[in-house]
Amino acid sequence: MNIKHLALPAVILVLAGCGPQGVSTSPAATRGWVSVPALPLIQDAVRDLSPTFNGKRIPVLISQLCALGAGQVSQQQADAKLTQLGIDAKALSRDGKDAIALLVNGDRAGQLTACAAAQATAGLTPLNPGDVMRSQPASADKNAKAEQVVDQAVLGRLLSQKVGQARANADIFAIIAARLSATPGLTEEQYRSQAQGMFRELAPDYLRRMNQLLPPEDTRYTLLKLDYSQLAFTTDTGLRYELSTSDGLMLMNNGQLWYGKGQLLGADYGLHMVDLAKISKSPLAVKKY
Repeated sequence: MNIKHLALPAVILVLAGCGPQGVSTSPAATRGWVSVPALPLIQDAVRDLSPTFNGKRIPVLISQLCALGAGQVSQQQADAKLTQLGIDAKALSRDGKDAIALLVNGDRAGQLTACAAAQATAGLTPLNPGDVMRSQPASADKNAKAEQVVDQAVLGRLLSQKVGQARANADIFAIIAARLSATPGLTEEQYRSQAQGMFRELAPDYLRRMNQLLPPEDTRYTLLKLDYSQLAFTTDTGLRYELSTSDGLMLMNNGQLWYGKGQLLGADYGLHMVDLAKISKSPLAVKKY
């Protein structure tokens, strides 16, 4: 089973607009800036865009948003699905801040953003072990107690999704990091707002990239760790994926750090952020998204 190494397309480099900005302390210090890695800020900004429904993350409704945004279902079909789930579409608010509104208001851009943010966030979340287990009789005896075993087909499908999500995160977050690093001297909130605006703009590209980067169906995986707080596996062509709730995601591509520890696509991206203790009373000019 083979995964072909996919070279980063030229479009990613064009979209980025510039290379990584090194974390240089001297100029930053003289302006009252502090140097911080871009990756954690971008991750948190995108997580905040991930859709919730009355404060809860509901996978079946996220799937509905993705289908609506992609034009795979009509609003009438989506409403019928909601009815099957016991939800009256006509009773839902069309202008609320919660993602419930996106189920009925026809905001395709918002639906695509929510879908992309949900996928990006899922790529930073370990699997639930229960999702890949199935019951199997311990012996031919009908009275024997069933044992839990890993469903290899389900596991392969879910690990494939993790690879696509992680590599799309690396590509799109690198574009955002390059753009942010070209605008020094903002506050943390301003950088977060900028990152969210850029992710909204790039949401369709994120979803396309994720699908492009899904490994071939015959890819072989070696599972190293799987519990509620950790997931680690390798592929037979040089990818190593490690994710934990304490340390976040680290993706290695043929020995090169592709995502994690502040790096994206093998490069460090830093931001020169305003030291809040030294902010002047004058407002900062920030591009609005």
